[in-house]
Amino acid sequence: MNNVESQNPSEELNDITPAQFFDVKKNLAIVTVPLLRSISEKKRGFVLITSRRERLDLTDESLLSLGYVSERMPRPKQRWSWTSINRFLKRESSGTIAAAFVAILKQLESHIDLGAYENIETLALWIIGTYVFRMLPTYPYIHLNGMAGAGKTKTLHIVSLMAFNGCVGTDTTPAALVRLTHDNQSTLCLDEIEKLQSAKDEMSKSALAILNVGYKRDSSVPKLEVAGKDWAIKEFDPYSPKILAGIRGLEGTLSSRCISIMLIKSENEDIVNHEVDSDDPIWGGIRDSIYEGVMAGEWLQLKETYSKIADSEIKGRSWEIWKPILAIAKHLDGTYTGLCERLRQFALDQSRDKAAIMLEENSSVKILQALHSYFTTHSKRQVSFVPLQDLLDHVARFDAETFLDPRSNNRHAWVNSRWLSHELRKIGLVKGPAQQQKTSGTNMKGFEIDYTELKRFMKLHGLNPNQDFTSQV
Repeated sequence: MNNVESQNPSEELNDITPAQFFDVKKNLAIVTVPLLRSISEKKRGFVLITSRRERLDLTDESLLSLGYVSERMPRPKQRWSWTSINRFLKRESSGTIAAAFVAILKQLESHIDLGAYENIETLALWIIGTYVFRMLPTYPYIHLNGMAGAGKTKTLHIVSLMAFNGCVGTDTTPAALVRLTHDNQSTLCLDEIEKLQSAKDEMSKSALAILNVGYKRDSSVPKLEVAGKDWAIKEFDPYSPKILAGIRGLEGTLSSRCISIMLIKSENEDIVNHEVDSDDPIWGGIRDSIYEGVMAGEWLQLKETYSKIADSEIKGRSWEIWKPILAIAKHLDGTYTGLCERLRQFALDQSRDKAAIMLEENSSVKILQALHSYFTTHSKRQVSFVPLQDLLDHVARFDAETFLDPRSNNRHAWVNSRWLSHELRKIGLVKGPAQQQKTSGTNMKGFEIDYTELKRFMKLHGLNPNQDFTSQV
């Protein structure tokens, strides 16, 4: 959309996201919906529905009248029914987030097996949160992990039917991802995420970079755009809810943005055989109920709850990704007593498990443990020269499952001096290139390593330097 200059040059106009926007100072929420203007010509326009129960054409002039501008032109599909919109505009609507929560739970329970009931509640709360994510600084991703046939694709389909501007992503090009998030603020439901993670082409790397930053508001992705005869760099907004499905686990950076749900093949034939009917009016009813509840003022209540909720046990990134879910649960506590505390305990357990798994899978952690074991068994000095080949052999024996090829019982090709040197620098234990020293009459490449520094870095990685790791060799 082209910006229109303000009548008052001193007036500061906010550049907004018309697809979903919240302004606490003005007590105003906005969503964009399509309007069929001409049945015969199939012309579509788009209108703004505000929490003040106004209906305005999506134009520069109408935005300006509200004190806003926007360079975005959302083109969402019909997700909020006009029957429900008209009820809302006439103050006759009765939809609430609490009612939608019950309806979502019912659909999730009957269609998919998510194991622990808290997983179903978490996903239901997450779906509700997609309708207010723009007022939050971060919004977590959901990672559906499980073998083929566990119901990942079915779950994505169901989520896409209920979430804000939900769409199942079949095209994971950077251009497609950016435009769906920048203009429509779409909830992206992406399948087979491992293909994107394992791809080496530049397009896949760019798409992955978008996913890595798109959980946080005010992030941006630069892209080259044609501007007349020249090219210009334009900043795009990748922030939107995303649910990712795959057979394998996610790499560390992307995993840290996710709440993980493990799917297993269900033995419940009623669930397995329950097909998803996209035309069932239940999906539209759920969306209508959320829209009505949010726009009638629940978004302000949620915002206040989010600003006040705190926790002394769930910390750091774990709190960042769980806070939106727990805030919505807290909002619903008046109707469903104990929901927030039950989900809080679930989040705490999940966060501890995730931290332990990431610690297990972190190669830096394994190297620190192996080095500690090396010092315990090979050296009694405070500072020792450690030959790279000796340390490589020790690391491989320390964790054969990770570093040895089971077919040959030799080290994997990537477990070499260059890799180990890079890992030691990444940890911070060494700087610069490897040194050469004569050891047992042979010139060896290696590093001087300080045992005190080693123990300090172990503590930084959550390890206990007083623990005995020699039994693992």
